[in-house]
Amino acid sequence: MPRLIHSWPRGLALLTLAGIFACQIAGAISFERVSRRVLQTGGPVNDNIRKGMGWVVTNFPLRSKVSCDPTFYHSPLALNISRPDRSSFCIKITSQMPDVVKYTCQQPASVGQVNKAQFLVAPGCIDALAAVTVDGRPWSNFTYDNTSNVLSIDRIASLPPPDSANPADRTVCIMLQPNNDTCGSLTSFCAPTYGPQPACAIMVADNKGDCCPVNRVSYAGAALQGGVLYRLSGRFLGGCESVKSETDLRNAFATQYRVALGLPAGRIQFLSYTCRTDRMVAIFSATGLKVDEPEQIAERSAALLKPLTTLLGLVGVRASYYDVEPPSPPPSPPRRQQPVRVAPQVQRSPSQSQSTPSVPTASSPPPPHYASQSAPTYGGH
Repeated sequence: MPRLIHSWPRGLALLTLAGIFACQIAGAISFERVSRRVLQTGGPVNDNIRKGMGWVVTNFPLRSKVSCDPTFYHSPLALNISRPDRSSFCIKITSQMPDVVKYTCQQPASVGQVNKAQFLVAPGCIDALAAVTVDGRPWSNFTYDNTSNVLSIDRIASLPPPDSANPADRTVCIMLQPNNDTCGSLTSFCAPTYGPQPACAIMVADNKGDCCPVNRVSYAGAALQGGVLYRLSGRFLGGCESVKSETDLRNAFATQYRVALGLPAGRIQFLSYTCRTDRMVAIFSATGLKVDEPEQIAERSAALLKPLTTLLGLVGVRASYYDVEPPSPPPSPPRRQQPVRVAPQVQRSPSQSQSTPSVPTASSPPPPHYASQSAPTYGGH
């Protein structure tokens, strides 16, 4: 007799496989975001995956199209990264002429014509680009090569330099979409360079195409110039009454963040705290963050605060960026309507209308019909 096979175990198995597949997809997306940043900001890169500057240079197609010198130490140009906020970064280009000129690219004629800046972008991250500025001005002369993943900002020399005495000094800023979870920050937008420090691969070329130094520009020491606001939430297993002192709780959260991230004192400030029934919400600011510390707070707060939340019985801990919209201006007060002042009508007899009126003087008494009339009232009820 054939064995009967019920349909429900098969359906349960298919449902289980679908759930596993969905988790793998979500995990792959998260792994891509995290692993990309690990390559940029993690511990020391192993020698077997560390790559030299020769590999970095090969990522820029301009080097193969024109005969330019890509060696960074042949050029007096120095590049430094600054971070105005978590979703933007700037490259400051300056010239430091050596005492003894050894290479062609150290000649002032080559140094003073910075015309192009190229960035090696992580695959799939160009959609996070929001805007570009050169020397503080909005810039639209940029292109992106899908094959090489190189963002090229062109025609920089067409803009007069801010300092005519130092024509090579330029500032190029890139603004990213702050709501892009995968590529909305410097640490994930720049492609890994497999060097000793987290860095962006940047090439700067002159107007003639003779010099195109390629640099690994480190941002390990570039702290965010502005603070970052976060919203922290969670649920107390013992209810809000389990917290005896809100001030002590705020200080405990700030201390745990500082210990977990190795931050100096004063970098974490809790601004507000509310709790209803068992749900708590707190707003705090973080300043002086470096590398991927802003992303760690947003993505790993449950792990960073675990020693404290375990003692508090706080579960479902989550931190997210807190963007506050500017308040609307107060409405203008209603305009008060003033009553219309109407001149009194004077009844004149026919004989008076035909006579010539006398001209009053400073010593003349007021006319009887004005002297007996009360002063006008404004805004009466």
